Amino acid sequence: MEAYKKYRDQGVVFVSLTPDSKERLADVNKFVEKYGIEWPTGYDAKKTLIQFKAEYFPAIWLIDRQGKVVWNRDEEGPLEDAIAKIISSPQE
Repeated sequence: MEAYKKYRDQGVVFVSLTPDSKERLADVNKFVEKYGIEWPTGYDAKKTLIQFKAEYFPAIWLIDRQGKVVWNRDEEGPLEDAIAKIISSPQE
């Protein structure tokens, strides 16, 4: 949540994904509300999460402007350092 508040006005987009289906949407919405998640949350994203090889939740990926995954929780260094590096790099 802190990273979202810090970087949302700097062009960083946050998106949450859940494998839960439409039938569980009410539960997903309760979770989103309980934790104050302000960014978009996509449901029924099982195929996407499999492609990202999500093995645990929450999982985090940082994707650059070209669509390349440049950081995840398995990488060394904090998320905020990776975000700052992408923000400061020239746009292509």
